[in-house]
Amino acid sequence: MELKSSLRALSLILLSSIVLSGCSTVGNIKEMITVTEVIKPTISTVERPKQLSFSDVRFYVVTEETLDDFKLRFMDDHDAFVFYAISVKGYESLSLNMAELKRYILQQKDIILYYEESVAPEKEIKDEK
Repeated sequence: MELKSSLRALSLILLSSIVLSGCSTVGNIKEMITVTEVIKPTISTVERPKQLSFSDVRFYVVTEETLDDFKLRFMDDHDAFVFYAISVKGYESLSLNMAELKRYILQQKDIILYYEESVAPEKEIKDEK
């Protein structure tokens, strides 16, 4: 048993010295050169969604004095006398919300343009300008 472990240890030492000495030969040393190259990824962009198309909305301003006249004119143009009322403060809030929505959409458009330009090949960017 002792002979087997001695032979195993001797073969391990012999194998290690052969491997280590093979890597340390002076004639095989070569100079390592590092080259930095910027590679732009080619990411395909998606088609933009079609432009929004809104339907017309008519607003009527009705006061107590014009209510009867408005009702007659409205009934001539439409089948039923139904309308929605909104306060001046509510209309103001609606207007501010629409402005906020427009701001958000424009900022999203700018972000999309930034990313489209950053992944576009150099030639396409020069052609667009």
